[in-house]
Amino acid sequence: YNYWKTQKDKESKVVNVKAAPVKKKEEPRLMVSSADKEMQKSLKNAQQKLAKSEQKITEMELKKSNLEEELTKPSVYENARLLAETKAQYDQVTSELNREQKNWDMAADEIESLEKSVLTK
Repeated sequence: YNYWKTQKDKESKVVNVKAAPVKKKEEPRLMVSSADKEMQKSLKNAQQKLAKSEQKITEMELKKSNLEEELTKPSVYENARLLAETKAQYDQVTSELNREQKNWDMAADEIESLEKSVLTK
């Protein structure tokens, strides 16, 4: 009994000992190289170009549509001077629209290229 009692006393003393606090492990931080930062910046710029280009295209398509409607009005096509002015505006908007669509294509290609290079790393 004495042996058992001494063992029990030792166990109770051990139970009263507090464990050291557990420190949380910090998540490893990804090292971002300056080249990666530059690529992210280029990607963001290309996305902004694409968004601006889309906005311009929308505006130009509306202008073009309005001019097409004007060209169908008898008051315009019966007046040679007004017809010439409206046709010139229409041609200019169509040319600008084509140019902006090419800009959009280039921005989209740039984004695709940058995204592929990010994924291959």
